[in-house]
Amino acid sequence: MANLCDVYVEFYNVKEEQKHLITEENFKNEEIQTNTGRWVMVEHVNDGFSVSMTSAWTAPTSWFEGFCAEHGLDGRMYFYEPGCCYHGYADVTDGHIQTTYYDNNFEYLYLHNNEGFWDEVNYFLEEDMLEEEEWNERVLKYISLEDKKTLIEMIEKQKKG
Repeated sequence: MANLCDVYVEFYNVKEEQKHLITEENFKNEEIQTNTGRWVMVEHVNDGFSVSMTSAWTAPTSWFEGFCAEHGLDGRMYFYEPGCCYHGYADVTDGHIQTTYYDNNFEYLYLHNNEGFWDEVNYFLEEDMLEEEEWNERVLKYISLEDKKTLIEMIEKQKKG
């Protein structure tokens, strides 16, 4: 079974005459593939503004860049595939793409999906998946002082059982 990549696309400054492009009906007919030719399934379209997708292994960033360039749209695509630590976002402005990747699930989630970050922290704590040094390296260096205090308290509580 392929690893799944969650993809969320937001379009910015969409003109009234462009809104028909970002509809459920239009995306049913849009042939979207990942950069490696794998499948993409459109999950939800918020008409005129955003699209949620699931894809195999990677995000369809080449499609995103081409779609934006072809239709004069700007936007941001967030992608998250935790199994292979493949996550980040791609910005398209005036037909040009700039992609930012993160090699740390925790850093990406903390910056872009705070609720998802705390869900992941709780999961790792419940499953006792990280040693103290790993928490320092993979998590604590990316978060605010206030959140560090909260997380350290959570780790201490977990140790006590």
